[in-house]
Amino acid sequence: MKNQEHIAPVSVVIVNHNAGSILADCLRLIEGQVRELILVDNGSDKGALDEIVEKSKFDCDFKLLRLKGNIGFAAACNIGIGACTQDAVLLLNPDCLVSKNLVGRLWKGLESDPGVGMVGGFLQNEDQTEQRGGRRCIPTPGLALAPGFGVEFLARIWPKLFLDFNLNEQPLPIAPVQVEAISGACMMLRRTALVDTGLMDDGFFLHCEDLDLCLRFRNNGWSILFEPQARVTHIKGVCGRRKPLFVEWHKHKGMVRFYNKHFRSEYPAILSLLVFLGVWMRFAVIAIFSLASLRKISAAASATADESVQEFGVEHPELENFEKSGPPIGVIGASSFVGRALLPLLIEKQCRVTAFSRRSQRSDNPRLVWEKIETPDSETGSTMPNWVSLCPLPILADLLPQIAARGAMRLVAVSSTSRFTKIDSGDPAERRLARDLAEAEEEILLWAGQNGVEVVILRPTLIYDGVGDKNIALISSFIRRWKWFPILAPGSGLRQPLHVSDVALTCAAALSPSAKAGVYDLSGGETLSYREMVARIFVWEGLPQRILEVPSWLLHIAVPLLRILPRFRGLSVAVFDRMNEDMVFHHVNAAEALGFKPRNFDVRRGE
Repeated sequence: MKNQEHIAPVSVVIVNHNAGSILADCLRLIEGQVRELILVDNGSDKGALDEIVEKSKFDCDFKLLRLKGNIGFAAACNIGIGACTQDAVLLLNPDCLVSKNLVGRLWKGLESDPGVGMVGGFLQNEDQTEQRGGRRCIPTPGLALAPGFGVEFLARIWPKLFLDFNLNEQPLPIAPVQVEAISGACMMLRRTALVDTGLMDDGFFLHCEDLDLCLRFRNNGWSILFEPQARVTHIKGVCGRRKPLFVEWHKHKGMVRFYNKHFRSEYPAILSLLVFLGVWMRFAVIAIFSLASLRKISAAASATADESVQEFGVEHPELENFEKSGPPIGVIGASSFVGRALLPLLIEKQCRVTAFSRRSQRSDNPRLVWEKIETPDSETGSTMPNWVSLCPLPILADLLPQIAARGAMRLVAVSSTSRFTKIDSGDPAERRLARDLAEAEEEILLWAGQNGVEVVILRPTLIYDGVGDKNIALISSFIRRWKWFPILAPGSGLRQPLHVSDVALTCAAALSPSAKAGVYDLSGGETLSYREMVARIFVWEGLPQRILEVPSWLLHIAVPLLRILPRFRGLSVAVFDRMNEDMVFHHVNAAEALGFKPRNFDVRRGE
């Protein structure tokens, strides 16, 4: 176990209920930041945790508390808190992926003033936008009106009447600020404040227990901080995805309990009745729409056998040969290295493929026809309802009118997580790339809405095949030639290499008419540091590991000189700076919607 003197005296409590594989990522990212980790299994399925715990290596004191059944989030948190021994307690949801030094930043906020009782971090969605609920006001009946009934937009017209108690639409502060409430998904609590105020109210089974605790802390004179630099990616709904109505029931029940506990005596009886009716009317509407959606999904699944469009993907491995001819599919950028993986897959599935490329090509396969990229137009092109785009997204945006003219009904477009990882790059060209990707995505989604086209946008991380890619293959080529590789020390930035075959499989799965349209991040099946990634490539090449740690000042001198040579014209200092930046995305949504199951990082040729 590592020396813990430099680690803040914090215990983390994670309450798990069938969170699945994302829990392993949560544990891996948090355990090195705390002195004690308490994992409370709140009635998960039998055996659901065994493999995750066995494979996890903890550099802190670890305790696993197994509960016989689901006793509710608040009650389970209280049991976990009771087992803690450190000065502060961090409540963390199992579907939270924390940033580096998150605990240190929260602890610093807690220690900034002895009157601070709790600190919350910046909760972000997978696209790095701020999530609702991370910072908010206490939802009095008046403030809860707009979000409770989904009319937040009216706040722009009557802000005093329809003000939203969530503050995510407000400008983001640059330093810690006091707020009325934070989210229980990531909440650091001072132990002395907990002793003074009391634990969570276990009368709340799920939802609103964090608001109740925040209000009680404030009533006891403890202040609450929001730390904008402590970032947490919160993959909402992972634990409750199998029981959405169960979750909604307890959420609305919690709303009523929260109101009755804190505001019933302060408002007229008629308002209490209106609140009660409003909450349960809202639940009824949600339940009706949820049931209707389930019936729609069921009907779609039943009708699939009668469709001429075939189902793709790893969820249907038994469909080796189709009796009917597959759908006509246009593939733009088919000569790319992703295209070279996708075309054989589609042809194997008996699809009729028209491959578009900048260069004329011939095919002896009757199911594959090549056309030049300029040719798709409304006059000579045949109707083609299904499309896959592997070309740069800004180029695809320019081709949208031609795709629409050929009767497009579904479009699968491959974008990139560079939209987020390069937005703040020191290289202007990389910042332009990130901006162009964002603008192209918005243009494509707008076009889809106007033309009634179902669009699936895939954002893969670092794609490789070890031969034709511009990532791993280039590193491998450098190592083979020079027998060493330079990194900006320590090379600790996390990476998730994604095999090209997994991207191709997901493109095929997204063509299915039952695949839900949307934007999905795709990441590799394994997360590892940049240094470890390079070390594995040395093993692949059968060479001794020689990683040269280059100081930053030398890179800033050498890179501009190397760019004089044509071969290194595209080299940038930003490439080295990112070696110590985490580029981690989660693929939970893609796994659920598209059957995405990426392999671990393996760069052996022929794989």
